[in-house]
Amino acid sequence: MGIEAKQYPASFFSKFELKIPYFQRRYVWDEENNWERFYDNFMKKEVPGFIGSIILQGYKGKYGENPAKIIDGQQRITTFSLFLLALYMNVPKTDQDGCKSKVEQILFSQNMSNYKYTPRLELGYLDKNSYKEIFDYNKFINGENIEIDDSTIEKDDMVKKCYKYFNDKFKVEDENKKIEVLKKLVFNDNIEFYVGITIDETDDEQVIFDTLNTTGKPLTNADTIKNYLFEKELRLVLVEENMKNDIDKAYNYVEKRYKETWYKHFENDEDHNKKLDALWNKKVTLGISVKRVYIDMFLHAYVIILGKYGLQNNLDELVKIYKKIIDEINTKDELEKFIDEICNYAEKYRIYFMQPTEEKEYRYDTTNESIIDRILLTNTSTFYPYILYLLLNYEGQKLTEELHKVEKYLYLDLIYRINPNSEKNYNKLALQFLNKKKNGEEDNDSIEEKIKEIEERIKLGSQPIGLYNIDNQTAKRLLFIIELYRSYSRANSDKHNETFSFPDDSQLEHIMPRKWRNNWKDELCNCTESGKELKEYEEKASYRDEKLKYLGNMTILKGKLNASISDSQMFVKMYGLNEIKHNPSKSVSENADYSITTKDVIKYYSDALLNTEYGREINDIKNSIKEKIDKGEEVSKEEWQKLGEKCEELKVKDNIWNEQRIINRTNDLLNELNKAVLY
Repeated sequence: MGIEAKQYPASFFSKFELKIPYFQRRYVWDEENNWERFYDNFMKKEVPGFIGSIILQGYKGKYGENPAKIIDGQQRITTFSLFLLALYMNVPKTDQDGCKSKVEQILFSQNMSNYKYTPRLELGYLDKNSYKEIFDYNKFINGENIEIDDSTIEKDDMVKKCYKYFNDKFKVEDENKKIEVLKKLVFNDNIEFYVGITIDETDDEQVIFDTLNTTGKPLTNADTIKNYLFEKELRLVLVEENMKNDIDKAYNYVEKRYKETWYKHFENDEDHNKKLDALWNKKVTLGISVKRVYIDMFLHAYVIILGKYGLQNNLDELVKIYKKIIDEINTKDELEKFIDEICNYAEKYRIYFMQPTEEKEYRYDTTNESIIDRILLTNTSTFYPYILYLLLNYEGQKLTEELHKVEKYLYLDLIYRINPNSEKNYNKLALQFLNKKKNGEEDNDSIEEKIKEIEERIKLGSQPIGLYNIDNQTAKRLLFIIELYRSYSRANSDKHNETFSFPDDSQLEHIMPRKWRNNWKDELCNCTESGKELKEYEEKASYRDEKLKYLGNMTILKGKLNASISDSQMFVKMYGLNEIKHNPSKSVSENADYSITTKDVIKYYSDALLNTEYGREINDIKNSIKEKIDKGEEVSKEEWQKLGEKCEELKVKDNIWNEQRIINRTNDLLNELNKAVLY
């Protein structure tokens, strides 16, 4: 290993043509964390400050030039070049002329094949166009500065943002200070402001990079895996295509492959005008609180499909596992097949798994897309590899049947909870199902057998205990699926099979509140649904508390109710009207979007209420008051007092929503779920 480390001045860059591999991550430094500190490091010190280490790997160029690949220091070198150009462009013309040749040598190189000048630093594919636009040699020679309008800069184009930042700073900087710093940088070779580490072409740059890359913005798993993949392809191309004496040709080949594969599927699909890198790096919540980016979830799913990731592994080992797989590939064709397969799976993953719920429009039918949507609503990401495998290996009706088996199993298990701790066992089960499917086995321990096992237990009397003590997120998703199914099954309706959004800010509301003791009637059930007599108050109250957790006591609202309304008696909760709290906008009726609320709760309650003497009288008063409020008219104290008195009377007579209603509605919802997902 030939390694040389020395401290160098800025002029050291003129010794090399600096290349950032096209498949490395893009320039990511920003003002808040980097540019301001970088600027001050040069402009607020008597001697320009030290900026860190840079690792270069040299290789033999085609025309005798001295190219060097940047192993570490991409962000620092890019920032320095933008800083130096902006500084040069903001000093007087006479000072530009005095140091033009020196700055030119640092920032530009002459191509020996056509004698044209190009930027000495060649950025990766995602940044190279912006960089070349700024480092226009003709404008440099003529002293013509590049002015960048904020409105023309794309959100993730940090190269242009960086140049504009420095350019704007230098416009108001002290003239003498700018000239002083520029001359020190380009003429004074005694000022050493970075450590340059050069390594031989044959050295393993990835090992060195992994060892030293511990500061700054860390590479993501995908950054590291992508880099390792295409570095391996470059090495194989050099050997198999005998390009050791023409590394530029090898780079061009690998760049083309990178653009056609990884870049197209993970970063920017130019054919369809889709920028993808932000989407792939979007964080999503798994389970209750774990956050992962999409690309990590996909890369994890893919190695599970390959059988290279076991239960003993954790996500932190993802890079290590991919490196081991890549190390075991010995030919260019084999590696390219591996890259192509990753991209094929990624395309399916992006189409089916990556549209955020808050932006998606759902509809109910039995197409593959709708089945997968319903599977994703279970929030069971451990089954993604199994589903992804099905998408790539089955088609037509057979694919639909296989996807429905997944849907059916997940919902059967969610509703009936046949398997103890099933959520904890999903990793094991998903892997088991996948291996059975890959081996063509449909017998014991396959998903088909697990479905049969649950169905047999249901026949023997297993209860839907998953609907009896259900968390808010799961309840919200199940109610939403029922809503979709209702739309689909509505006969002769203009809204037949309409689409619905499922906004994350929708609220799961308990109709009978957890704090029912404050405002709900104390006339409790005297026996359980099985006929067991309940004698003591606490026994009856405990029975009611159990029913609060049933799916039948829950609904979806588009807005959150304040606590005073949410815990109020049924009438006030429905309409938001009484003598003290009269805010209809915070009521259930004003926050109802779906039939889950309008039909199951409001209409049921209203119909039952109007069958009582108190109900009819209160409804008339309510309508009169609401009409005045809607018109902006004042409601008299006497009207509010009368409503309040009637509400107090109703408080001990309002027995419309009770334990039995919750049980009945839970059974009704179960029947609809059976039709929607267990067909």
